[in-house]
Amino acid sequence: MESLKGQLEAVRGQLETAQVSSVDLKKQRDDLESQARVLEEGLEAVRTDLDRLAQDATEAQVAAGKKSQEFSNIIQQKSRLQTELGEADGQLSRMEEDSSKNNESLQSHFMQLEEAKSELNKLLDQIKEFEDRLKAAREIYEVSAAKVRALEETSNRLQSETNKLGHEISELQVKLSQGELNLKYIVDQILERYMTDLNVTAETHAARSEDPSAAQTELDDLRDKIKKIGEVNLTAIQEYEELRTRYEFLSKQQQDLISAMDSLRKVIDRINRICNRRFRETYEAVNERFKKVFPVLFGGGQAELLLVENHENPGGKKLQSVTLLSGGEKALTAVSLIFAIFLYKPSPFCLLDEVDAPLDDANVYRFNDLVREMSKRSQVILVTHNKHTMEINNKLYGVTMEDPGVSKMVAVQLNA
Repeated sequence: MESLKGQLEAVRGQLETAQVSSVDLKKQRDDLESQARVLEEGLEAVRTDLDRLAQDATEAQVAAGKKSQEFSNIIQQKSRLQTELGEADGQLSRMEEDSSKNNESLQSHFMQLEEAKSELNKLLDQIKEFEDRLKAAREIYEVSAAKVRALEETSNRLQSETNKLGHEISELQVKLSQGELNLKYIVDQILERYMTDLNVTAETHAARSEDPSAAQTELDDLRDKIKKIGEVNLTAIQEYEELRTRYEFLSKQQQDLISAMDSLRKVIDRINRICNRRFRETYEAVNERFKKVFPVLFGGGQAELLLVENHENPGGKKLQSVTLLSGGEKALTAVSLIFAIFLYKPSPFCLLDEVDAPLDDANVYRFNDLVREMSKRSQVILVTHNKHTMEINNKLYGVTMEDPGVSKMVAVQLNA
């Protein structure tokens, strides 16, 4: 019993010790949990700082590229200024040499000027003498010119009268020639039409004294009879042959055109069948890929292309028309269709301009994942202001305008 009591006391002491240890352990656990929460908060802050530092690093790389370009411009400007300074020093030396030479030549020019003044006075005296002689000659010239003008007026009046008479003679000669031509034409026409020489007839009937009115009546009757008979077309047979040959030629051309139209219709039908078949094949292939790409960008949902009307069903929404979607959903739908076409027939280049502008962060991440996948097949060029989209690129190009109207390109290589 004493031994059991001793053991009981020892167990009670161990129990108390264990209870104290349990309290300490609970306190330590609470302390560790508090420390874990503090560490988690610190870790979240560190992640935020890392994102900010990554953004600052990107901005610093852009600024470094910009400063490097500015430094190169400053070095070039310094070199240009040094060259211009050397040229200015050389030009100043040449100007000093020219100045000394000009002073020496000034003295000699002054002496020459005095000599020129003396010669000028002599020339002025000679000019005065010449002016006096010119005045006397001018008076003689005025008297002679008056006589010449009087003779010219008389000559002009006589010439005008001569020209007038010559003009009248020319008009009379023209009328005489026209009369002779008309007479010859009438004689020739009568000889050709009636086989009668008018000159011989005039000489034969010169002495006859018949009534002119009766002759005129007979002439009018004969003219009416000739007019009723009409002219005989001697070239009718030749014209018929020409028209028959032309008809046969045009008939043959018509048959050739009909045959060509039939052949063309057959070719058009064949082209339409081939185009419809190829369009159907391409449409079905693009539609299959569109059905796969759309859920990737939207994180679910379904879509398909219909030839009559386009409908789609993003995740959590009922089937509806594209026109009823929001701006971001329309953009994602368009990108899905573009990527589906690229998956069917890749192109060497793909240029996307501000596609991610209407997208939120979640959609931007999915869009960027799909862009990475597409970059394995084609070279993708993105125009964007989104920092998350910038981070997935291998190289960035920025355009700055330090001076108004002067653009400058800045390039940054992100991945080696």
